[in-house]
Amino acid sequence: MKTVDVHFKEELTQLYPDEWLLLANIVEQKGHIVGGEVILHEKDKRIFTVKAKDLIPQYQHTAHFYTGAPDKRTTSGLLRLTQKQ
Repeated sequence: MKTVDVHFKEELTQLYPDEWLLLANIVEQKGHIVGGEVILHEKDKRIFTVKAKDLIPQYQHTAHFYTGAPDKRTTSGLLRLTQKQ
């Protein structure tokens, strides 16, 4: 599992507070995601999931995570990296 660089995540959290983000064109450095293009941001996880489903196949690599505080009902804070096969 890849992790998001602390500084990169802080920057994204300021720009998109309490939102789900989908990143593409990811820049990695020593196993950390240090850059990328935000291709989707959404406050509602269900809406995010529906929209992301259509976007993910268009990119070689994507990652998604939540910028808000962890919630008991979600797996927020986790990062999932997907790779096109």
